[in-house]
Amino acid sequence: MRRSQSRVCDEVAEVLQLAGARHMVVGHNVQPGGVARSTCGGALHLMDSGISRAYGGNAAAWRCEGGTARAVHATDKEQCTMCSKGDVAAD
Repeated sequence: MRRSQSRVCDEVAEVLQLAGARHMVVGHNVQPGGVARSTCGGALHLMDSGISRAYGGNAAAWRCEGGTARAVHATDKEQCTMCSKGDVAAD
């Protein structure tokens, strides 16, 4: 069963509140095109780029410094994942 975006974001907000956290980073959910992305207003970061050859071999890492987090992709420039309140922000 696929959940609606708003329901997922409501559940993320509830978990973050219970954990006393502002952001959640999740892996093991390969993203379309091998590009990490953010959703739920920047609260949820979906970081699985499919690094295994079985999923396309899209190397990526999550870098957090100075209050800003970025998905760094081996084949592209950095993708800003926590710099905007929008669902997906790229610079």
